[in-house]
Amino acid sequence: MLFFAISSAKASSTSETDLSEVPLNIYLQESQVIDSSFQYIEDPDSQLNLWDVIGTDNDMWTTVEKGGGNFGFTHSTFWLRLDVKNGMYEPSKTLLTVNYPLLDYLDFYLMDGNEIVKSSKVGDLRPFSNREIYHPSFVFRLPQEEGSVDRIYIRVRSQGTLVFPLELWQEKHFYEYSSNATSFYLFYFGGMFIVVLLNFAIFSMLRERIYLYYALANTGYILFFACMRGYANQFLFPQWPEASNQLLLTALPMMSLFSLLFARDFLSSSKHAPKLDMCLKFMAGIEFVNLLASFVLSYDYAIRLSAIISGPFFIILLLAGPIVWFSGIRAGAMFTFAWSMLTLGSILTFMRFLGVIPETFISHYGMQIGSGAEAVILMIALAYRIYYEREAKISAQLASIEQAKQKRDSQEALVQAMLHDPVTKLPNRSLFEMAFNERIMSESDGEFIVLLIRIDRYMEISQTLGLSTGESLLQALADFYCRELTSLPGLLALERTPDSTHRLCNFSGDTFGVLLNHKEVIKHPKQHLQFLGMLRKPFEFGGLSLDLNPKFGAARYPEDGDNAESLIRNAIVSMETNKKNKHGISFYSKEQDIYHEGRLTLMSNLRQDLADDRLELFYQPKLASTTGRVVGMEALIRWNHQQLGFIPPDEFILLAEETGVISQLTRWVINRALSDFVQFRAEGYEGDISINISARNLSESDLPGYLTSKLSEYQIPANKVILELTETAVMEDPESGIVALNALTDTGINLSIDDFGAGYSSLSYLKRLPATEIKLDRSLITDILSSESDRVIVQTSIDMAHNLGYDLVAEGVETQEVLDLLTSMKCDKIQGYHLSRPLDREAMSAWLEEALNTACENN
Repeated sequence: MLFFAISSAKASSTSETDLSEVPLNIYLQESQVIDSSFQYIEDPDSQLNLWDVIGTDNDMWTTVEKGGGNFGFTHSTFWLRLDVKNGMYEPSKTLLTVNYPLLDYLDFYLMDGNEIVKSSKVGDLRPFSNREIYHPSFVFRLPQEEGSVDRIYIRVRSQGTLVFPLELWQEKHFYEYSSNATSFYLFYFGGMFIVVLLNFAIFSMLRERIYLYYALANTGYILFFACMRGYANQFLFPQWPEASNQLLLTALPMMSLFSLLFARDFLSSSKHAPKLDMCLKFMAGIEFVNLLASFVLSYDYAIRLSAIISGPFFIILLLAGPIVWFSGIRAGAMFTFAWSMLTLGSILTFMRFLGVIPETFISHYGMQIGSGAEAVILMIALAYRIYYEREAKISAQLASIEQAKQKRDSQEALVQAMLHDPVTKLPNRSLFEMAFNERIMSESDGEFIVLLIRIDRYMEISQTLGLSTGESLLQALADFYCRELTSLPGLLALERTPDSTHRLCNFSGDTFGVLLNHKEVIKHPKQHLQFLGMLRKPFEFGGLSLDLNPKFGAARYPEDGDNAESLIRNAIVSMETNKKNKHGISFYSKEQDIYHEGRLTLMSNLRQDLADDRLELFYQPKLASTTGRVVGMEALIRWNHQQLGFIPPDEFILLAEETGVISQLTRWVINRALSDFVQFRAEGYEGDISINISARNLSESDLPGYLTSKLSEYQIPANKVILELTETAVMEDPESGIVALNALTDTGINLSIDDFGAGYSSLSYLKRLPATEIKLDRSLITDILSSESDRVIVQTSIDMAHNLGYDLVAEGVETQEVLDLLTSMKCDKIQGYHLSRPLDREAMSAWLEEALNTACENN
């Protein structure tokens, strides 16, 4: 806490005035109004300077009896003096404030004997940059040491009313107070500014002048208080102070003039109170003249004129409300209440402005509080007025409006039925296409994903539980998906209504879809994967936990299509393929599109070439790593299209699987391979032959019988035939796969697991397979010489295969070094380009003959 001894100065005949013999002790909490503790002397002709005042006899000085000085309208210059003593035991951070921003000239002197320690010349007619502290009021810092006494002289002169409220502050508390005051004014100006903007907006729409008048009246209030507070000088005209004074002179008649014009229109005085209307027009004329005079008269006379006119102005508006109210007009009641508050606040403000009452909180802020309350009340009154004035027009139009509404409702109901699913009420495919096409027209450079979700087991569940239960399930799923989708980044709206925003589409009974921003999906992959994972979980419905087995298909704009129809079609196609990524989503690929025109043609050509026996089989030998003898060969299909040339097997085999041609193709391969195998055996070949089959073939119950019949036809021992099936294919349907494979091996043929190490199979599952051979994927062999980890994996695989009773074949052997390393690892069989590339039947026969001859020579 600061403790100050503040004393009035006494007269002295010398140039240095002594301090008061009995200083006034004041305990200072947050701030302290200087009460009966400073003296002033009037200089009517403004002739005295600082040194004259210092030498003035003490009898010439007058002590202020109550707080700050209020000298009313005067042209005199006033000199003030006061002594401030720091009674604390430490230096203090003290501010002296003059909280009246409209003083024209204010000179501040901090003295140490006859020496000027600090001086400042400020005022609202001087540049704002002169001020020591950036504040709308006049603030001076007093740098006091422990026990120091400062004498302060202040010279002040102003054209308007001269009010001089002096306060001492602790610096910290002053800034807290200043911040609160600023917050108050920000709240006030913000509220009034909203009122102004709202009325300007209503005027621009309705073209009714009452709103323009009210907006301009409140603009006058804003400008008036901005000037009175000092904000206009601080922020609008810091280097042009005269403009701030002119703005104040303009704001006063402006707010009065437009308040009067507003009152005439609001109260309809010409209709309900003609005499009152004449008074209002007369007063408006005076205010208009006052507005013009503000640009001509000096500040002194203009401000006095505005102060004088303000009395009749507020009286007539205070009486206008009751006069109209007593005439039976309800709006008069609210007008009376509003202007009563504003008038009371304004009277207090102007009485303080004229010097009749002292500077107090109520006199300082009364008009702000009153005008704020008036603005709120009259806005309510305006709404009240609008309601009742338009009620008759609304009533007259009710019939036509109701008729139009019924027509519109019928049209909307029809549109809703055409664009929404009848069960889930979600947007249907038509609305999705419309929304998406509109979006790409407005965002032609955007990147989007159409994601479809098909409930694969919906039909089965619906048939089991009944149609009505199935529809209830769809509704529950739609609600669940909508809730979960709300927080998904990048999800785009398909339809916005006053009640809701739809982001989920119901394409058909069991298929839902969404539209995603591709870039947002890339930014937030984890959240999207979590969402898809959540959809794959069993769904709780009616006390049941249902495994819905959802499928996900996606197509990207613009890569996979340039309109909604093509993207939806491609997303549906992608769901029907088996090419899912590791997250279970099938993205559209033209190469996998079995319904693509070119691929349909290709499948037609494949069927025809199968019928015409135009496909070929090539063979690649296998060697025993320890003996170097040829112990087997693998049959590999090749297709040379008559127009397109060589087509890779992985391309047309995939198409064959998707279109059902794979059954015919596999049987062709089996028949041709066994036929060629008979010739190889006749030429002295004693090894076995491997034939690749597809996972789709496992679902063919007649395949074992077909194999048996062909083995019998060509007189080939069953144990000389190996069927190769990829690890991934085996894992598609593990349980059914084991049953099918057992049926195949029951014929006596052997089974080989191809591409081992490239899939995600479990060892526990592999143990159950009736296989005799495992083929390591070539990806494990490629870097075996340079990669220690690959060598460890290969060695572990060899040991595991031997422990489980399997032979192990290494594919992709291309160098002697790799062959030697695999031999040292006790790998059973070798296959790869180091031995031979795949050869047609004639070339394979020649190769076998050479290999047999070489073996005989070695022996």
